[in-house]
Amino acid sequence: MKNLILFFCLCLSANAITAQNIIDDKFNHLKNLDNATEINLSAKLFSFAANFTDSGEKEMDEMAEFASTITGFKLIALQDHKNCELEYKSGLNYIGEDYDELVKIRSKDGNFSLYIDETNNIVHELVGIGTNNNEFIVFSLTGAMDLNKVGEFASEINMDGFDKMESIKDFNVADVKLYPNPVSRSGDLTLDTPRQFDGGVATLIDENGRVVKTYSIKGKNQSIDTNNLNAGIYYMELSKDAVSVKKKIVVIN
Repeated sequence: MKNLILFFCLCLSANAITAQNIIDDKFNHLKNLDNATEINLSAKLFSFAANFTDSGEKEMDEMAEFASTITGFKLIALQDHKNCELEYKSGLNYIGEDYDELVKIRSKDGNFSLYIDETNNIVHELVGIGTNNNEFIVFSLTGAMDLNKVGEFASEINMDGFDKMESIKDFNVADVKLYPNPVSRSGDLTLDTPRQFDGGVATLIDENGRVVKTYSIKGKNQSIDTNNLNAGIYYMELSKDAVSVKKKIVVIN
């Protein structure tokens, strides 16, 4: 694992151009501020990780294999910024148009949210945005990544942005499942939750943000009746303490 960490330390010292991402689309204006720090890691840098997949160390090989599925990482951080909360709220509006909320963490010092563009548990882009006192951060990780591995990978990299993604591992976000999805109006939906959310609350929300029903989270899985739902898009938000996870549901006739 030390060799892999050394490799990424070398990567982090580079400033390269990444593939197109939401940072380029919506947040590029921030990089010209005097208090901005920008980091770019290209697909070519991450592709070097394939050279470490036959080390003989299982953990290192798995992390190197995952790293080779990343096509880019871009981050913008603002230090001692007066309008952190405004940047955060504006950023959420941009991101929420095209990405699904994955995790939200609230604290007295600030808030942090992860958004995702994924298909069948393969992540095409993971976007993080948050504030901490007078600091603001937004980043994008692109590729064809296994959601289950994102948190594990992040825990090995000591760097702003990557550490925020550890919440995926800490709360077993990949283990939150709703199936079948799409679900028929005449069927039942099964909700699987990791133990970290035992005693929490699951809230069913329609696409206009209205609360349809709330459920107490008890045990690993429970059945959700969809008989009274209209066809359309819904969201199931799981909340416990200061953490929430949101999943999209499609109800069909």
